[in-house]
Amino acid sequence: MHVGRSIPKITFGKITQDGEKICMPVDVHVNHALKDGFHVGKFVERFQELLKAP
Repeated sequence: MHVGRSIPKITFGKITQDGEKICMPVDVHVNHALKDGFHVGKFVERFQELLKAP
């Protein structure tokens, strides 16, 4: 296995606003031998909580 393949890659897209709704695409690329959907889901949940905090 290459060393670089074990590092998760998180990419953020352009922030857009539609009325009251603000969106920002986020891409999470992980090696499934090291992480699974559960871990990515926990990351997304926590990230959303932090974004909603004042």
